[in-house]
Amino acid sequence: MRPSPPERVADYRRKGWWRGETVDALVRQAVAARPEQEALVDAANRQALVGTAPQRLTWAELDKRVDALAHAFAALGVKRGDVVATQLPNLVEGVLAFLACARMGAIVSPVAMAYRGHELRQILPSVEPKLYLTLGAFHGCDHAALLLDLKAQGVTEAAIVSLGETAPAGALALEPLLRQAPTTPYPTPLDLDAAEALTLCWTSGTEAAPKGVPRHHDQWVINGEALVEAAGLQNGDTILNPFPLINIAAIGGMVMPWLISQGRLVQHHPFDLPLFLAQMQDEAVAYTVAPPTVLNMLLQNEALLASTDLSNLRCLGSGSAPLAPWMVRGWQ
Repeated sequence: MRPSPPERVADYRRKGWWRGETVDALVRQAVAARPEQEALVDAANRQALVGTAPQRLTWAELDKRVDALAHAFAALGVKRGDVVATQLPNLVEGVLAFLACARMGAIVSPVAMAYRGHELRQILPSVEPKLYLTLGAFHGCDHAALLLDLKAQGVTEAAIVSLGETAPAGALALEPLLRQAPTTPYPTPLDLDAAEALTLCWTSGTEAAPKGVPRHHDQWVINGEALVEAAGLQNGDTILNPFPLINIAAIGGMVMPWLISQGRLVQHHPFDLPLFLAQMQDEAVAYTVAPPTVLNMLLQNEALLASTDLSNLRCLGSGSAPLAPWMVRGWQ
């Protein structure tokens, strides 16, 4: 993936639209400013979903995990400019993989959990990922086993890494790889440029074949800045992320504002209303997003709303369908 044309980069930076700052630079600033403050949190139902305990990481712990993950990726042959594909629900590992690729100068290509062989047979040959990070059984599909089958068919040559302590034959387990990784900081390329591609996300509308859309660091940073301004986020705010980490809604609308505000990112997926409300209350969420149908329903259920403390919520985003004026007024 080539950087944006130099003349465009220079023009946008001169106008103040692009900072020329990488995502990893934002991470390092947050780590330096708030090392002992909590940064990244799993949903409380992680154990039920994937069989491992929820994790809560401070900025300093996150930084060490990103280094370890970058070292582990590098040991499996991932280099600057290489593609790492991920297919994960909203767990801390998905965010860490995004940040590890940003630190290495690699490109992360997140794949929707709903994608199966039909979509992956189109995607994988076109991007040729060096590594595919996924998990085993989730909602009726063993993703690691699916990837191993596709690899046996010659669809991909990627090293397949599965979350947890164990993995099926032919795949690698993530946790042993992290334990074997050096404990030293990962050597980020000194000349890493914010105009280098960081992500390759997939979009298909409702019927078309998936199409890859590359975006670089500068594009993601300005996305985050716009949301911070629109939502009125303050340093240290808690953001509740219900979007799978596959596109602009989650990366630009949740992860990047979290990095810029040096706050706390709480994960949630798949959508579970009682858990969502409990997280809004217990995690003191300042900003989140919900679809109009959920916001409409909550306003019509006064007892449910009255049982939840939303006093920390300052901004609520919504979209995907027209917002009824009565609903907007009700939430305001």
